[in-house]
Amino acid sequence: MKKFLAILLAGTMLLSLAACGSSNGNGGSAATKSTEKNDTTEAAKTTADTAQGSSENGKDTADTADAAGGEAAQTATAGEGTDGRPTVGNGKIGMSTITLGQEFFSNLDTQIHNRLEAGGYEVITVSCEGNAATQVSDLENLITMNCEAIFFFAVDPDAIVDVCKKGREAGIKMYGMACTIEDTEAYDKIINTDQYSAGLADAEMAAEWIEKTFPDAEDGSIDVAIVGLTGTVDGNKRTEGEKMITELTSKANVVEYYDLTGATDSNIKTQEYAEMMQSKYPNLKCIISYGCDCSLGANEVYMRSADLNRDEFAIFGVDTSQVIYEEINKSKTNDSLIRGTVSLGDDLSLDVWECLIDADLQYMDENKCIYKPVKKITTDNIADYLSE
Repeated sequence: MKKFLAILLAGTMLLSLAACGSSNGNGGSAATKSTEKNDTTEAAKTTADTAQGSSENGKDTADTADAAGGEAAQTATAGEGTDGRPTVGNGKIGMSTITLGQEFFSNLDTQIHNRLEAGGYEVITVSCEGNAATQVSDLENLITMNCEAIFFFAVDPDAIVDVCKKGREAGIKMYGMACTIEDTEAYDKIINTDQYSAGLADAEMAAEWIEKTFPDAEDGSIDVAIVGLTGTVDGNKRTEGEKMITELTSKANVVEYYDLTGATDSNIKTQEYAEMMQSKYPNLKCIISYGCDCSLGANEVYMRSADLNRDEFAIFGVDTSQVIYEEINKSKTNDSLIRGTVSLGDDLSLDVWECLIDADLQYMDENKCIYKPVKKITTDNIADYLSE
């Protein structure tokens, strides 16, 4: 089946879907956030029409994108559920995340709470903090709470197969996010991403910047460093896409590859790598980073350099957040070095909503994986993403 990252980190997704943080499955206590539903709030309005086009890069779409699928989506958004909710059930939605200590995941959790609670749902978030065993226990607890549906980022996909099957047997919809699960009986749908395409788009932004900034540079004269992740199937796919930089522009010279496998905090680890880069490669011009937190970590270090020619330095990564958007916007005046990032779908909270109400069927393949196109966000289009 088609696989995803993962986002996204011992637990693939702590560095990948997100790819904004990292974890190697080390121990950590569960953090829980529960917010009571607001039945008086007007239901959030989302229809299948918000989906834009078919998935890129050869991703197959399922036969479910037919009239029946469209009717299902229309019915789901008609507010026929209890208390005005779009789905019929008790309205309790579980969310099992890898961490709430990383900006990407914490912001996404807030967005999911806001969107679903506006639709009349109660959202219960549990965070295993990168511990696979804790996540199994968390999922068991959410099942005991009789949630209508449970969304999860998987630290170790193989470790949660049995508990996910248990949830489905109890009549609970089990929805994966940014993960790869071989056993299709363990989930109802997975909100997925073509990780190779995400990494390739990362490299494409870097190549475009190099060509524009150094039009007369000789082949192999522009030093580039890559911060990737090869410890997981999905992470390796994204990294392989990033390594295509030398195929995209002959001017690029990859001086070193840094691996985040085993890192518990991708921001801090990338800062360590960036300090090494400054010492070892004084002529470095570009960093291709694995995720949001990696980009922020590299930016933190290089922005402290008084000798750096900021016009000739750039950082590119994957995944999104308002902080990253703001940094990209600031790079117009060289108040940041983060020049671009790759979106794995414009709004993951919207993806969660559409998954819940079956408004995403036109993107679903034969393995019940939903692939939406990745998008490059740079200074050219950043105005479309900044919060007003």
